Amino acid sequence: MILPDIETICTVADSQIYVFKTNVHSHRILRALEQALAPFPNLYWSVDLDDEDRVLRVVSATLTASQIRQVAALAGIRCEELA
Repeated sequence: MILPDIETICTVADSQIYVFKTNVHSHRILRALEQALAPFPNLYWSVDLDDEDRVLRVVSATLTASQIRQVAALAGIRCEELA
């Protein structure tokens, strides 16, 4: 899912923005992540495949960083939260 503009994100009550370094290296793995995150409503996310860290950004009012890592792991993706 493509992230909406920052003003839209900021209007979602109690949203947190999480940023992770990942091992996503192909569109096939990206689709697996998309399927893993699909059950979670009001979740915005993107992966920058051009960045050397393959940065995953997630905006959510319901999931924690730990839960996002667990869901990504189910799709075979390693995530390391960036500060």
